[in-house]
Amino acid sequence: MCALELGRKLIVAKAEGTLTKVVIQVHFAGLPCNMKVIHRLRQEYGFRIIEDACHALGARYHGEPTSNGRCSDITVFSFHQVKKIITTGDMAMNNNPALAKTMRLLRSQGITREQPDFINEADGP
Repeated sequence: MCALELGRKLIVAKAEGTLTKVVIQVHFAGLPCNMKVIHRLRQEYGFRIIEDACHALGARYHGEPTSNGRCSDITVFSFHQVKKIITTGDMAMNNNPALAKTMRLLRSQGITREQPDFINEADGP
């Protein structure tokens, strides 16, 4: 994803009142996207970032792994036959405990064995 082109598109979208809620960018062929610029755009326009890092497994961005989640809400790895790792599943990571809990519930269609999750805090005591 070209961060400069994303910036241009966001200017137009804001003027038209059609800003996106999520940007999904893909690091491709071992080349990370310009995550610092994309993150700065996120701060300005208020969207979430999902980072697909499977095509850049092991790559580094400014000396850190592309999958560290510093500039994104969720980092995903879709393991497919054309990727570097072939498995039977996918993986998602993030640095937000509340989001991680929601993701764990979604992967199992909301089924949980954790007793505290049975309580709807919105209903009160």
